[in-house]
Amino acid sequence: MRKHISILKIIKQKALLIFNWFLPGCKLKPFIISSLHSIWMIIFSLLWLGHINMFDGFDFMRDFMGYRDLLTKSIFNIRSGSDIKTKYLLINTSNNNQLLALDNDNQINTVITDRKELVKVLNILNDNSQKIKYIICDIFFGESDTINDNALENVITLLDQKKKLIIPYYIEEDENYIHYPIFDANHGLSQYKFSFLNTQYLKYSFISYDTIKHLPLIVYEDITGKEMNKRKLIGIRYYTMDNKWCLNTIIPEFRYTSFNVIPDSTVIDLGFFSADMLGRNQIIFIGDFEGVRDRHHSIVTQVAGPLIVINAFESLVHGDNLIKMPYFLFLFFFFIVISYHTFYRTWLKPYLSKKAKPHIIIDFLRSKLNYLLILLLTLLSMLFFHHYIHLLILLSYFAFIEIIIAFVKKLEKDKKYSMAKK
Repeated sequence: MRKHISILKIIKQKALLIFNWFLPGCKLKPFIISSLHSIWMIIFSLLWLGHINMFDGFDFMRDFMGYRDLLTKSIFNIRSGSDIKTKYLLINTSNNNQLLALDNDNQINTVITDRKELVKVLNILNDNSQKIKYIICDIFFGESDTINDNALENVITLLDQKKKLIIPYYIEEDENYIHYPIFDANHGLSQYKFSFLNTQYLKYSFISYDTIKHLPLIVYEDITGKEMNKRKLIGIRYYTMDNKWCLNTIIPEFRYTSFNVIPDSTVIDLGFFSADMLGRNQIIFIGDFEGVRDRHHSIVTQVAGPLIVINAFESLVHGDNLIKMPYFLFLFFFFIVISYHTFYRTWLKPYLSKKAKPHIIIDFLRSKLNYLLILLLTLLSMLFFHHYIHLLILLSYFAFIEIIIAFVKKLEKDKKYSMAKK
């Protein structure tokens, strides 16, 4: 019995030591106030992540990804192998095009994917559909080809009936017009909404315009049977995936980049595809993998559109959009420490000076501890949880609080001085 009591006593002492290390001299009232503010900051951060698509930190994220690659590959020599060839069969359409001639319907020469070769490939996939997990045909069928359309429509219908195929459509936002494909089949929105004042691709939304689901989400729901839904609480919308709280808009991790797309190895040209190239239980992705007409500027430089779709899908597979309990605890810990050192920094000075000899660098770091913790919070949040809380917004928010605190203290000081003068 005494042994158990002594162990509990040691644990309590260690816990108090850790507590005082992060929150030195903290009493009950400051702890409660800092905890309440931490909860508010969690709500504020998650609302920003889920609802606001501006000032997304593209440059910060690009630099962060570059430094991370430098650290992992050049310094620690960590090189993770790619499993893209096992999970996906990539069929490239960049070099297989055909020209629609001028006629009454086409006033200009229009370049489209070679429909004849596409029909051959889809027929092979249909004949071997039991081996295939899913087919993402990332080709927009907006133009008619009278010669091959019937055969193409027939094979698309067969694959659609087997629930093995999806094709894209897009929305003309300026005209508020939806461009549907000419074939009636399972389809999903394939569009990358740029952020406010930013023309580069960084964030991906799985549901747009409240109800319209994007192609990667539909593929994920079809394969797994899980469903993402929009809900409302006190007028504020939020999202759930399989009844778990999740984010609709995220910064997808680039698990696969252009370096993983190797001709004749991980990607096959449409005209050279044959049945013996099929693996077991793969996702077949047909698209412009060279980015000839589908290329975007991203945090990993130029990237083809199909890779954006694949990485968005992979984010769902890995649960990057889920708000898990470890993330709540992570945010609560950081925000309570940041809040405490923001609200009670002046009060802490005499307490800290007793603990260590004053030093100009140590004093400077202590005075800016909350800002250093904000930087650390942002980096760790992206590195381990794939959620980017905007650094500038957090810094501005706590800087504003400090200005208010300084103003209130000045008023109190002036009031005490005027009373002493009387």
